[in-house]
Amino acid sequence: MKSKDYSEQIRGEFNQWRFDEWKAVKSEEGNSIYESLRLSNYKNSNAYKYHQYLNSDEWKARRLLVLDRDNNLCQSCKNEKAEDIHHLSYENLYNEPLDDLQALCRECHINLHRKEFLDKHIKN
Repeated sequence: MKSKDYSEQIRGEFNQWRFDEWKAVKSEEGNSIYESLRLSNYKNSNAYKYHQYLNSDEWKARRLLVLDRDNNLCQSCKNEKAEDIHHLSYENLYNEPLDDLQALCRECHINLHRKEFLDKHIKN
């Protein structure tokens, strides 16, 4: 049988709905694999370890000590209530002395990290 004859026999068997369904299943499989790899990569990253640490009882206790030491007052603007704890140094990360930590209000903390980012990535 010639290929031309065969292609004419199966031409009517193509079903757009089944093809679209197959594409959707393949797309979902791809998305599932991608998400699984993304999560696996994240769980093996330093960012994951750091986020786990920030949710630990050890960090929460250290955070409260810093807030208490700084009288719950932002140490940058000295006007707003401190909500965040900023690392002055990451040299002793996961075992920071209290002197390496500073209580800041959210706005000052964001501005400080923005300035650090710009200083590091934008050269004058």
